[in-house]
Amino acid sequence: MKPQRGFTLIEAMLALGLSLVLLSAAVVMLIGAQQTAATLAATARAQANLQLAFSVIERGLQRAGNFGCVHPQRPLFTMLRGALSQLPEYDLSRPVVGYEALAFGGYAPNPAATLPLSGAGGDYRVHHAGHGIDLDKLKSGADLLVVRVLGPSAPLGAASADFAPLVVLGESLEYAADDVVLVSDCEQATLLKVTAIETLASGAELSWADGPGPFDNSRAAVAVGSSRQRAAAVPKGYGADAMVALVETLFFYLAPSLVENRQGNLATALWLKRGPARGVELVAGIDNLQVWFLAAAGAESSSPIGYFDAQHLPAQARIVGIRVLLRSTSVDGLGVLADQPLSFTGVRTFMLPRFAGPGWPL
Repeated sequence: MKPQRGFTLIEAMLALGLSLVLLSAAVVMLIGAQQTAATLAATARAQANLQLAFSVIERGLQRAGNFGCVHPQRPLFTMLRGALSQLPEYDLSRPVVGYEALAFGGYAPNPAATLPLSGAGGDYRVHHAGHGIDLDKLKSGADLLVVRVLGPSAPLGAASADFAPLVVLGESLEYAADDVVLVSDCEQATLLKVTAIETLASGAELSWADGPGPFDNSRAAVAVGSSRQRAAAVPKGYGADAMVALVETLFFYLAPSLVENRQGNLATALWLKRGPARGVELVAGIDNLQVWFLAAAGAESSSPIGYFDAQHLPAQARIVGIRVLLRSTSVDGLGVLADQPLSFTGVRTFMLPRFAGPGWPL
């Protein structure tokens, strides 16, 4: 028999070297595959977040200025003590409002004078303490968009003057004490605060007592509009087509997210404050919001139409559309070798409903 012969040292070294080369190639391929998968996943999430943010804003703009069948030139009354300009959560005189971020900080118009605010300095123009927007947390360089609509509604069953309760019909009602509602038919509308609710067999009875604060009812209806409109406005009874609806104002803005990115920093997110409620985070990773108004410069039908930012929008402009730019940046880590986030920018123009005009101009 021939003696057994093993590998020589040179053969063993060659085999080991070849194995290391093959293993290194496999590791590189695995890392590449993982990085590709992470990049694709981050890309898909960032793009999905971008489309989700557009969808949320579009849903609000589709109802912008929908205050029932009350025509802007017909009387609007308010029972609230405060002027509508100082009650931004219920200011039906402006269906769509924007705040332009300025190059060196700040906004135009000044949100410190027109937004519901809560922060280190206290609460201003906010119905519920602590439910306002904190200016110190807003994303620098990003615009703000405000859209006003009517929420859930119910037919008016009976109404009386002099603070007698309103009777609304329906089994599934979403009203609560302290809500501000709009009572309207196709001839006039009245803004008032509900102070108590009693459930009835066919609906609910809404009481609206007076109070001392700016968000409370006074004992006399005040007409809203120009001096000529106010002089001609006379409250009267409501017709059979009258409705009672919640007033909703949607404040879209960018602020720090509750989610951290791979670097351990809080990402930026799209937030929504709905009416008097506290703001909530909608979509993480949205780190830029720019708004332009497609509008005719004047009220005349012959006025030229163009895009304006909030700072340069003419006072008498007739707004017909909103252009929105959003940027979505991936929040997820992309892998060990590539840690840079991915960003995607989109621009969409939304045409406003015909009733989202200038509203009842002040």
